[in-house]
Formats: sequence, structure tokens, C-alpha cells
Amino acid sequence: MASNDGLDLSRFYDSEQREHSSTQDFSAAEIARRPWKAFWPPRSEESFNIWLRSEFPEVLSWRFDPNQPFDQPWRDWLRSILMKDEDGSCQRKYSWNGNQAEPNKSDLSSTPTIDIDDQITGLPKIQVDSFKYLAPLDIYKTEKPFFSQLPCGTQLPRTNLVESNHSVEIHDICGKESLFKLDEAGFQFMQVPTRISEWTDESVQAEYLPELSAWLKEYFSCEEVFIYNYNLRTNDKNETGKGPWRSPIFRVHCDNTPASCAKRLEFQFPARVEAISSGRYRYIDIWRCVAGQDVDSPLALCDYRSIETTDLCNIDIVYPHFSEEGYELTYSPTHRWFYKKGMSKDDAVLFKLGDNLTTTAQSTPHAAFIDPSASENCKRASIEVRAIIIG
Repeated sequence: MASNDGLDLSRFYDSEQREHSSTQDFSAAEIARRPWKAFWPPRSEESFNIWLRSEFPEVLSWRFDPNQPFDQPWRDWLRSILMKDEDGSCQRKYSWNGNQAEPNKSDLSSTPTIDIDDQITGLPKIQVDSFKYLAPLDIYKTEKPFFSQLPCGTQLPRTNLVESNHSVEIHDICGKESLFKLDEAGFQFMQVPTRISEWTDESVQAEYLPELSAWLKEYFSCEEVFIYNYNLRTNDKNETGKGPWRSPIFRVHCDNTPASCAKRLEFQFPARVEAISSGRYRYIDIWRCVAGQDVDSPLALCDYRSIETTDLCNIDIVYPHFSEEGYELTYSPTHRWFYKKGMSKDDAVLFKLGDNLTTTAQSTPHAAFIDPSASENCKRASIEVRAIIIG
């Protein structure tokens, strides 16, 4: 159906669908499995009018432009909720009684598992008692986890995710960075100097992204680098929700699945998707801290070699034009977690979001955490950039 501004909402990129086809009415079983489909895209006059009455009715007229990847209005929608500090109809409270159940797992064919403990013997480590994973609820046997980036003001909740806290050890790899390679562990720490000192949307887009794109192209010796997203994050409650700043994600997750990586190519490069897919492409995240060297909530990364496919649970992230797919993780004692304490502004970590060369690390679980050894006065401020490495 079309809005008054002419936007055709009958087509929607769904990472689960192999072929891109017109939006259709979904069966009761499909809506029960993916409950956000009862609300989006609107398929009737009634549901269309519900969105017209939402807090941001422009969701109906926004049009995705492949040439403007940073036109992301959901940033403002979510920021509005943060600044109001109110739950509204976007939040639904779930509880977990601690009973274990097997969640709906990923269908990836295999994940290598090796014993890496010999490599980390002697590394300093900290104990984190409230490290957040996906709770292993019975509901996820029949209902796929989701997180909505759509506006509030309807009956669609923000998410059906429930977290569970676990005690984990996180190893500081400072001085041993060379033990962890991108294609093996899924992440790699390195020096990537930057001249940027002011972190705003304007400075990031005008200065930092071109600088980083040039570095990535040289480092990977690739044909092309396409940066499609970035996030500035802080744990300073006085800044979160202001300007470009968002809060860190204190929950173990992966941002993409192989299906969503392939699907993004379809709408980002509609005329070139076949040619790009015939060669190698990688989705890479480049993360750096832009605050002091003793921040309260650094980034932890899980070695890809320590996870099993049965730890992964697919999740939908719903945007106006696209349902991205990522992974949530359930806890396993075999997971091995790492961070680098005291990262400077010129330190960066590259980690995998996706890679169509399946003999390498595919994606890297990661999460922010509260470092009990850090000063509470040094709040984290960081930037992450997501890029497609082509060729």
C-alpha cells in the first residue's frame, strides 16, 4: 500500500526470504513466530492509520536511498524515547524464572571448536558477575527474538528479548595481541592512528570515515570499501540521547548472519549484487575508544573458536525497509572472552560481522561490560564503523 507521499510499502527486504517479493498477508503461524509482522509493513487501511497516529508518522514516507546510507531516522526515534526516559508502549516486561530451556538455534552448518586455553595461560583477567546473555526461555522455541527500530506509539513492543546474567572471566590481551588474528579468532587489535579529535556527526562523516576508508582499502588490499553505518556510544548518562550519542549494548550479540549480509547487498548494490557475490566480501566492524584509557565499560570480544552453532539464536532487527538478522547468544562455559585494557585513541579492534569465505571466522560475539577495576569517573566514549570489504 502507498502513503500520501507516494512511498510504496508493498515491498520489504526480509533477510529470511531468498527472493525479494511483494509484501503479503502473513499466516497466523508466521505472525506467532515473528510477532512484529502483525504491525509492519502495514497491509491494511487500519494498520496504516495506526502508524499515522504514531509518534513519528514519517516512518510511512521515509524512502531508503542507497547513496545516503547515513540517513537513518530511527536514530531520532530511539533518541526521543531516551530523552523522555519513559517506557511507553514500546516496552513489554518479561520475566525469567531461571528454568533452562533450549532456544531456537541457528542453522549454520558448522563452527570450529578448539582448546585455546594454552594460548591464554598467564594473561591477566577480571571476573565479571553480571555479564548478559540471552535467557534460554521456552518462548524462543516458537517465537523468534526481535528488536524493533520503528517508532513508538503503537502496540508493537520494542523487543521480546530477556537477558540472563552470568559470571565470566575476561582476559586482558595487552602485550599478546599478535596471538589473535581476524580470520582465526574473529578479531584483531592494532594501531590505527587518527587525526580526529572532535566526534560529531559532521566531523565523522566529513573527516573520519574517508580517513578510515582509505586505511581499510590499503590494509585489506581490496577493490572497494563501502561504509554503511557508524555509532557513537557513551556510558555517560548525561550525554546518552544527546546529539549522536547512544548507550553501549551490555548484551552478548552478533550484528549479522550470513543471510542478512547477502540480503543487504541486494538493496545496497542492486545493479552489482551478482558480481560482488561472485567474489569475496567481508563485513567488518572497526571499534575504537575516544575517551581516556581507563574507561568504565570497555568492549569484550569472544574468540570465534570457542563458540558452537548451538550457542547462536537468530534475531530480527526491524527497520522501515529491511529486517536485518543477527545472533543472540546463550551462555556456555566454553566461551573465551577478551579485551584490551587502556586502549588509546590510536588503538582499534577489527572484528568480523560476516564473511562469505566460510573457512574463516564468520562473526564475533561482543558486548560492553562494566570493568570493576576501572575508575567510575572515566565514562566510555567510543565509535564503531561498519564496512563492507569487497574483493
